[in-house]
Amino acid sequence: MEQGTLKIRVRALENERALERIAAQQTTTQRVVLAVACLNLASLASGAVLSRLFYAAAVYCGAQAANGAFSVSKLDKKNLLYSQPTFDNAVRPSEIEAQEADAEVSPVE
Repeated sequence: MEQGTLKIRVRALENERALERIAAQQTTTQRVVLAVACLNLASLASGAVLSRLFYAAAVYCGAQAANGAFSVSKLDKKNLLYSQPTFDNAVRPSEIEAQEADAEVSPVE
């Protein structure tokens, strides 16, 4: 340490989460592009068997893309939990809405 040969690396959790989300988005985008390419090939294919094969590949890639979009949504929800500080005495937004609804229903004396 005294000679300066030790290098300390620090990795921020925010950066890790952002990289994970970007990787999931990129995979989803690639699957969408592949699905569209398969649809284009299916429309250009001359044989019925080849056309059906490309349509099946397009459906498969589209399903994977939908699953990828769902995983990006899950990552966003997970990141939202970590980015908002919660305290023991803090009031959550759902509790505020419930209090406002109760205030509208019950008359004030």
